[in-house]
Amino acid sequence: MSPEQARGREVDQRSDIFSFGVVMYEVGAGKLPFTGISTVDVLDQILHGEPPPPSQVRPDVPGEYDRATMKCLRKNVEERYQTAADLVVDLKQLRRDLETGRTPAPYSSGAAPVMPMSSGSIPAHDSRPALDARGDSGSHAIPQHRPLRSWLMIGVALVVLVGGTVGAVLGLSGKRQASAVEAASTKPAVAVLAFENSTGDPKLTWYGSNAAELLAVDLSKLNNVDIISKQKIFDVLKVLKMEKMPTLDSQVSTEVAKKSGARIMVRGSTLMLGGAVVLQAEASEVGSGKVIAAERVTGVTEKNMLEKTDELGGMLRERLKDVK
Repeated sequence: MSPEQARGREVDQRSDIFSFGVVMYEVGAGKLPFTGISTVDVLDQILHGEPPPPSQVRPDVPGEYDRATMKCLRKNVEERYQTAADLVVDLKQLRRDLETGRTPAPYSSGAAPVMPMSSGSIPAHDSRPALDARGDSGSHAIPQHRPLRSWLMIGVALVVLVGGTVGAVLGLSGKRQASAVEAASTKPAVAVLAFENSTGDPKLTWYGSNAAELLAVDLSKLNNVDIISKQKIFDVLKVLKMEKMPTLDSQVSTEVAKKSGARIMVRGSTLMLGGAVVLQAEASEVGSGKVIAAERVTGVTEKNMLEKTDELGGMLRERLKDVK
């Protein structure tokens, strides 16, 4: 997630551009830009770390690819690409450079200069193993029989194609189409709200905020409900002048859910029992307050946060799959 999303602040399309930059970094460098032994470590890297340009990991990465990738990963949203269309323009130029064999100027960010290579492969004296998509050597490494330049050409071509397709779809989607989709949708809307920190330790608030984010993604797998976007919920909180509140009590959560148009509200709390973190979540009808489902997972840690939240989401999905 982007730095602003990790801080629980307002997000827009530039947050998606940051996440896309992470994928671009993996394509070029063969490893993640932000790593750590725990979730907290990774979040700290996202907020404060500055990864080296991909070309410092694989010297045959073109300078223009470096520049586009690192611009996507800027901490300050104003310094990133403001729209995906701007990114596509630069990637089209990069594709032309790759196709014609032109060598763009090396990327410069104030870091140590990267020496250009005459070959399109890792130098023979480099004994490091190939890196897979998670930064580890293994069977999923970028195949070495194809030069990296070829892989970048394929990746850039796909990105340009996808970007052009998305742009065309968005251009054709007017207000009439949006109104028709909204009118046709009869699925109950679900608002997933930040969990309340009931541990007494403010340092554990991040458990609840991240659990809500992950649960929203998990519940979006259901075909019988619509998950209200985080942006819409943030807009409601902004109107209520509560956008800076990390957690919400039951009364405020109900008010936010009503104003966002939700029929079902999912909220929860972070507890501390016997020295272990417990996440409990409850789905209830906004109008009547009737509890539809209540589940919990125990033994939550920084390292198993994703797995435990996925387990909690699976239990809630099972209980909500028949909601009409």
